[in-house]
Amino acid sequence: MRIVLDTNVVISGLIWNGTPGKILAVARSRRAEIFTYIELLNELSRQLKATIMLHLPAEAPKA
Repeated sequence: MRIVLDTNVVISGLIWNGTPGKILAVARSRRAEIFTYIELLNELSRQLKATIMLHLPAEAPKA
């Protein structure tokens, strides 16, 4: 089976165990191949960076 995943599905699959997580598990088990393209990878990179930045502590005020 060959699949192309939307950025939101990939991020959801990395975070939760629902249907997107199951899809990624199928791909990890090599029962499916994930295909992508550069624009999707760039969007995924931007979204992951934004998500990480939301969860980092704010910089401490300078004395």
